Amino acid sequence: MAENDVLNMIKGQTDYSDEIIIAKMKEHNNNYMSIIREYLSASVAGAGTSASTSVAGTSVAGASVAGAGPSVAGAGPSVAGAGASASGAAAGTSTSVNQTIYREIRHLMDDAAKSYSLKKELEKS
Repeated sequence: MAENDVLNMIKGQTDYSDEIIIAKMKEHNNNYMSIIREYLSASVAGAGTSASTSVAGTSVAGASVAGAGPSVAGAGPSVAGAGASASGAAAGTSTSVNQTIYREIRHLMDDAAKSYSLKKELEKS
């Protein structure tokens, strides 16, 4: 990559000026990824409580997910796996909302397939 391209890419990902970017490039042996990683880790650590709140808000343990979780888990209370995964997710494991939704859909579809096969077996007998 050309130096201008790298400067513009780092500017787009950080709020560093050209002078700071050039100094960081020397410090990190022209590794733009390590500069961006350093910036992101510093911004999360420097933000303190507000950053951890926003990060926790997107995780399963956060308020926004907990509000969405019961409606998904509540759709299948008779499913044995659904209650366990929802309570396990709420206990603090770091899964995204999307992972939780798809896990619940898989459990629902698995249970539907099992009950369908049982129904077909009972019809045969």
